[in-house]
Amino acid sequence: MENTSKLRILFFTPYSKITGSAVVLFNLLRHIDREKIEVGVFSMENGILLSSLPFGIPVWYNKPYSSWDYRKENIRRKLKIAPVDIIERRIMKTHKEFKPHLWCLNTVLMTKAAEIACKYSIPYSMLVHDMQYTIAEDLVKHASFAIGGSECVCEDLRISGY
Repeated sequence: MENTSKLRILFFTPYSKITGSAVVLFNLLRHIDREKIEVGVFSMENGILLSSLPFGIPVWYNKPYSSWDYRKENIRRKLKIAPVDIIERRIMKTHKEFKPHLWCLNTVLMTKAAEIACKYSIPYSMLVHDMQYTIAEDLVKHASFAIGGSECVCEDLRISGY
């Protein structure tokens, strides 16, 4: 029987390559208490860090578009049917499979995931690693909460009213 008392968090990351924010996230995932929190990861790319995750953490990534995806979109255009957002469809399929309570967006680069979360009223949090969040204020503004990656970022978030 599934333990429904665990908090389920789906983490989103743009690359899962060996970059600062991805390394911070993957270190967090290695040390998170999986007795209390069930985690999954959706990456916009199939980066090298995905294979370094602890056993049992489900992973999804945005596969490159296939020629069939492009053909379907061309057919939809010719028939004047509204285009399908392939990334949104993949993210929502992952959401339905994993059934998270919360999304956690790793960096302000996850604007697409934030837009989808807002569209479907899915609560999300932000991991803000640098001062660039000011260019994505709406991302942070609509988040349930934000976690700063350094004291400097935390102070900037506090000053900005987050």
